[in-house]
Amino acid sequence: MSMSMKALQWHGPRDIRLTRIAVPSPGPGDVLIEVAYCGICGSDLHEYENGPHAIPVVTSHVLSGRTAPLTLGHEFCGTVMETGANMRGLVLASALALNLSIAAAGAVTAGLAITTCATPWALPA
Repeated sequence: MSMSMKALQWHGPRDIRLTRIAVPSPGPGDVLIEVAYCGICGSDLHEYENGPHAIPVVTSHVLSGRTAPLTLGHEFCGTVMETGANMRGLVLASALALNLSIAAAGAVTAGLAITTCATPWALPA
């Protein structure tokens, strides 16, 4: 039995859906984070209202290789559950707060696995 999670996914302008998707397995440069809270920012609202703006629809994203539907939410906090073989400096069960942008930190995959997370901010225990 594979594990699943809820994801709020953008399918098109004014078309977001709360769905269940498989929990991703982190690749060598990924971190699996159990999200505790996720913010909705202006970028998400613009994508919902009249996107796509940054969400790739026809051509796959150059870093992630993904196209819509994509999970929204790049401002979140949570707990490190698993790290890829190439990730250093992140401790399992650490709390993190992240504000990712594709240009700065790589690609967000399914809302949980973070590719090349350059600057995580650890929260005090």
